[in-house]
Amino acid sequence: MKGWTVLIPTTLNIVGFTDITVEDENVSPIVCVNNSLTPLPISSDYNHFVKSPSGVIEKFTKISSYRLDLTDQIDAGDSWQLGFYIAHILNHNKKLIFSKPNSLINEQTEKVFWCSGRINANLDLIDVSYINSKLKNSVSFFQNALDQNKEIYICISRGNLGEVQSFFKNYQSEISQNLKIIPLTNVNDLSELINIPNIKAYNFKKLTNTSLNKIILSFLIFFIIPLFIFFYKTTNNYLYLKKLRDDNLHIQLMRQIDSLKQSDFISKFSIFLFDYFQSRNNLSINETIDIKIKAEISDKNIKKNINEFNCSNILEIENIKIIDDRCNIYLNILNIGEDKKFIWIVRLNKYNEPKNPSSKLVTSYLNKKDLITFDFDLSKTSSLLLVFGNEFNKNINKWIFNLIRGKAILNNTLYRIQALGFGFKKLEFKRVIYIDK
Repeated sequence: MKGWTVLIPTTLNIVGFTDITVEDENVSPIVCVNNSLTPLPISSDYNHFVKSPSGVIEKFTKISSYRLDLTDQIDAGDSWQLGFYIAHILNHNKKLIFSKPNSLINEQTEKVFWCSGRINANLDLIDVSYINSKLKNSVSFFQNALDQNKEIYICISRGNLGEVQSFFKNYQSEISQNLKIIPLTNVNDLSELINIPNIKAYNFKKLTNTSLNKIILSFLIFFIIPLFIFFYKTTNNYLYLKKLRDDNLHIQLMRQIDSLKQSDFISKFSIFLFDYFQSRNNLSINETIDIKIKAEISDKNIKKNINEFNCSNILEIENIKIIDDRCNIYLNILNIGEDKKFIWIVRLNKYNEPKNPSSKLVTSYLNKKDLITFDFDLSKTSSLLLVFGNEFNKNINKWIFNLIRGKAILNNTLYRIQALGFGFKKLEFKRVIYIDK
């Protein structure tokens, strides 16, 4: 009878099965060497491996106890589990060819399972260590078995597949070309392989020379190349927008942004990327300008002897500053950055625009640690817009005057300001003044 021989590699040698004997169900399963009377240290683990509910062998064979004999010792570790399970399955189906103490394979052996793996209660394969050492110890055996026309199947977990392939890349001989590698996710994957002679396995030579090339080619065609094109176009679009910004070509910049917004996904993503970095830049610039509100009781109220409130105490609730509108309001603007800043301070009024728009605009340079104090009439001013950057910009100056004259929309103006790399803060006022930090 032709059949399978199962072998278990260790870091020292290769171990085969010489016998599997069914024992009384009240007897604990044991592992011995060549019919000796001394159980091996792994017998306790083997007992748990066989018996339900922890074990997996009894669930398959309905037998709860065995005496298992090996050609040599296995003293520690769990990588024997895959080989033990396969040996029990083959033996239960009368397809296992036992080894002899002095010969791992014989004439009846047609195919060889070289097994190293750990399994769990669901029969899933778990990676093991020292695969490289075990393969190195098995090279001479592989050559000898192939010389006898035996088929060799290396059974490991999918996680150990890369290590096996890497090892055999160093062997450009008949060994690496004829071994079949079977990466397993679950032991049940072997059911078809054991029962059907035409086994679907990984031929190493075919995998490395043909399948691997196809996988790499498919990966390049369907993933790497499209991804490269995506990043190439996105980067070019972003760098072009950045150059227009750095060169202060605001008309071309705005036109290019509008054009990309109406184009394909890559173009829209480029705008998203540009806007994201501009918003980050805006936040960074904003951190260089510190704005504080202070209030003082007005002369009019001092003369009326109104003392029931204190303007110096500004109430703050959930990051909102609340100030009584009977107080005079001042704005302290401090440059806490490392560079000189140019700042525009724009009053946005509640009522009709004045004939002289420049009366609503204050501009100034602020050196490092410079402070300016700006007062305003709460009864006329609904909000303040502060725009700042490292230098004066004539385009921003024009946009602000258009905004004051009512010839520009605030949100569009703020977007343009941010696109040119300048910062801004908008402060809103009502009867009870509130200002976000």
